[in-house]
Amino acid sequence: MKEAKFSVVTVSYQHADFIRQTIESVMLQSYPAVEHIVVDGGSTDGTLEILKAYPHLIWTSEPDRGQSHALNKGFARATGDIIAWINSDDWYPPGLFKDVALALEDYPIVMGSCEVCDKYGVRQHVVKNYERTWHDLLKYWVFCSSPAQPSIFFRREVLEEVKYAAGKYLDEDLEFCMDLDLWLRIAERYSLVRRMPKVFSYLRTYDTNKTGEMMDLTYREMSRVYERHARRRVMAETAHSVVIPAQEFSEGLLASVESFKKIPAKSAEMLVVDHGSQPEEAKRLRRKVLELARTVPHNTLRYVRASPGHQFEALTHAIKAVRSPILTVMQPGDVLAPDWIQSCDRAFERDNTALALMYGDDPKEKEQFLLRTEKGVAFRTDAIFVAPRILPNFVARTVALLELGGFKGSAESEGTNPLCAMRQLLLRILYKGWAILGEHTLRLPQHSRPFAAEEALLPVFQLYINAQMIVDLVKESKLEPFFEERSVHQFTIVFPENISSSAEKLMQTVPLDWADVLLARGDRAKLESWVQRAPQFIPAWMLLGEIAESGQDMQLAERVQSGMSAAQANIATL
Repeated sequence: MKEAKFSVVTVSYQHADFIRQTIESVMLQSYPAVEHIVVDGGSTDGTLEILKAYPHLIWTSEPDRGQSHALNKGFARATGDIIAWINSDDWYPPGLFKDVALALEDYPIVMGSCEVCDKYGVRQHVVKNYERTWHDLLKYWVFCSSPAQPSIFFRREVLEEVKYAAGKYLDEDLEFCMDLDLWLRIAERYSLVRRMPKVFSYLRTYDTNKTGEMMDLTYREMSRVYERHARRRVMAETAHSVVIPAQEFSEGLLASVESFKKIPAKSAEMLVVDHGSQPEEAKRLRRKVLELARTVPHNTLRYVRASPGHQFEALTHAIKAVRSPILTVMQPGDVLAPDWIQSCDRAFERDNTALALMYGDDPKEKEQFLLRTEKGVAFRTDAIFVAPRILPNFVARTVALLELGGFKGSAESEGTNPLCAMRQLLLRILYKGWAILGEHTLRLPQHSRPFAAEEALLPVFQLYINAQMIVDLVKESKLEPFFEERSVHQFTIVFPENISSSAEKLMQTVPLDWADVLLARGDRAKLESWVQRAPQFIPAWMLLGEIAESGQDMQLAERVQSGMSAAQANIATL
């Protein structure tokens, strides 16, 4: 079988102190088919004399328009099957290329670890280049979100598939983050999931190299790249979406639409998401929304039909249907202020790209999700486990909700558990490295309490809700390689072993469909069957106790007390 040919592209400028090591590390590969292309920017420090000493090199030295332009020239000259890109102050370990060629036979891109060194080549730490998703790449504020560039190899066709135009593989308008832009384009087609557990390269970092010297400008450019790709992912047609779930046409819904009509912005949409179960009512709601859409002067009003079910399932459907980077979730009857969208968009401005969700509260109420300090209002992470509320309204970044797949139920059961859904969303936002903030100026006055029934049961189910969330998240973390990177740099949630172990033991005492006991509330026969099937499940006993109390059934009350005591004793041993 013919050996795959490597094209190694190196751009350089005034790196005479380092480039010899780069060149000789390629020569030490002992691989039969390698071309090494050096694109020099017109160095005057002795680099040219070094290049002339190696007749196998394909090189040029002339002024260019920057690193991206130089790399484009190098990639355009490459004739190999495999592309390698290494800068003139980095180098490879010997004998690497044979293993890389084998890895690329059945997948077009492969990564290895990268040892970071100081200016003098003294090794400092290893970047493991864990497997990652497109969303992991997008979150530039998470350390090591962008993989170490010299430790990535890919087949030539990958570069051709994602190029902007003939000969333009990198965006020449990007000074620092041309590689991040490239990886995001590649990851849309090929996930970065092939990794070898060995060092692929050594990378020098020091105060006077370009990125180290201008980190402030680097982060600004990363933000630009983030906005570019996030907007493409959500197919942004407008600046802001307002999502309102409904099961019927009502005066409350009409009031919400009327407030949306007064929004002066000309780049907004409202989605009425129908999750009702009555076909005739669905037809009526669709007709009414379409009629109202003709009266919206500046923006777009849309009807979206979701499958009949709980509001959270409808919202998951809506997240995929919106066509804007920011969305507001509100309830029928809630009214938007004319400046609502402008206020939200200011909160999610470019310098705050890590923010995934904002919740507005009433500062006069005792709201346990938010913590007020001298520096302002912050989101309390621990409140996810203890707060007595389910957030009815919030503002979120669409690309973050798409990463989460919207609202989830238990990892072991189908459907969305309304008791867990909002809390699990908040927990997974933080787990994935995004941020949550509270801001009372973004509060929508509530017309109704859509989750009143669920909130009344939160104290009953609290222990199981929390345990289920912990169990699900721990399982997810074990399946996600990049969790290790976020964990090391504290951009995630990590549960202590004793907490996760206790949660798992608790959930082993109840059926996988434990949340379905909600459907039996008030039905003695069904609850009797539940306590027989799951005698250690306290909520089933408590709901049966409601019936005993309402009917003043002392015999049943005594049995409930005995059953609850036994279940509580069992939990105490976990």
